[in-house]
Amino acid sequence: MSLLSENGLSLDRLAGFLEVAEAGSIAKVAKGVDSRQALLSRQIKELETFFAVKLTRRAGRGIELTDAGRDLARRTREAFRLWEDYKEGYAGHKRRLSVGAGGSVLEWLLIPALSDLKQESFELSVVGGRTDQLAQQLEDGELDFAILRDNALTPRLTGDVIGSYGYRLWAPRKLIPKGVTRSPQLLSVLPMALTAGGTFRKKLNDELTARGIELNVGVETTSFSQALEAVRTKSFAAILPEFANTHLSEQQFTAFDLPELKSARRSLVLARRKQREDLVGISETLGRALRDNP
Repeated sequence: MSLLSENGLSLDRLAGFLEVAEAGSIAKVAKGVDSRQALLSRQIKELETFFAVKLTRRAGRGIELTDAGRDLARRTREAFRLWEDYKEGYAGHKRRLSVGAGGSVLEWLLIPALSDLKQESFELSVVGGRTDQLAQQLEDGELDFAILRDNALTPRLTGDVIGSYGYRLWAPRKLIPKGVTRSPQLLSVLPMALTAGGTFRKKLNDELTARGIELNVGVETTSFSQALEAVRTKSFAAILPEFANTHLSEQQFTAFDLPELKSARRSLVLARRKQREDLVGISETLGRALRDNP
């Protein structure tokens, strides 16, 4: 191959570059060893000479990747992962893959589905994060899969719909005033546990303000999972994704539909990079497990 007839490219150089790319600093990787720092700096310069592109630039006390650097880091990460999969496969080991999801989706959908995958030829590590963060990690090759809202797919990503969800109001029975059965009244009366900030809270505020509904905010949380725990104390109500229904007893809590939030309904997609054809079969298996999980 003509690629190998030139000097400057090696697995060691690529591995060093990837370490620096992920740490954001040569000094962090070198850990105070001057000779290691000098070696990494030289290796990155040699890769830049070989590919005839600038891979990094200074950013404060560290470095950041150029577009070309991010592209090389992604390709290197994927190549190393494929070689590792090849080695592990022939050694009879399960393939190791990563899947990311937001807090409530991870805890209420993904984790319960893992029990259905024990006999498969792969094992999963799960990663939490925000939707935009997970989509970027997928594009950069840091994740193999991510469960995203359908409107978060970028041109480089593809995926299969695993379900859709809306929102319902959950309230402890003891807090519901007699004779009050409609959600607008309840939202104004019940002490609410609500996620602070984020797209959902903005959507909720916009919809309810347009309808002249004022929320009675009892406590603000950083996640739906925390809001669920607040409901379980029986001191608060909360607006939660529909798939929270398996975590609240119908004997102690009542769920109310929210026609005010019909436009907030979303589809969930098991996403991957379009170029990862090697993941198609596993995507179908994982997607089936997620769809089968109530």
